[in-house]
Amino acid sequence: MKTNVITVDEAIKNGSYKWDKRENDCDFYGIVPGYICGWSVECENNGEIHYCPMTCTNNYDEILLPEEDYDWNELGISVQSFVWYGWEPTGNIVFRGYFVEKYIPEEREEYIVDASKEVVELFKKYVVGVA
Repeated sequence: MKTNVITVDEAIKNGSYKWDKRENDCDFYGIVPGYICGWSVECENNGEIHYCPMTCTNNYDEILLPEEDYDWNELGISVQSFVWYGWEPTGNIVFRGYFVEKYIPEEREEYIVDASKEVVELFKKYVVGVA
């Protein structure tokens, strides 16, 4: 399924799920090398709209479910448990900001750190026409 990127404000207006904006939420400027994007997939069930927990990936053009496609992606994994309970992805994905991936070798653990402020400042400094 092809995706359509929407803002947090659009999701808040569309969804029956209540959420607040986070400090890291910002406009989507596309993929930025060295950063990873956060997404929440919009799902619908009997006219009700809900959003999957955020997943981080730069592979956002399609939602590829594991049971439907051998080449599944993170968005497909994120929405899979919703599909099992009767929810269907609408194709809308909510951009939740830019992040930096970190790794703790001793713990063998990955985590993310908010980085939208840094990305927005880079765009303001180096890209013409970004306010």
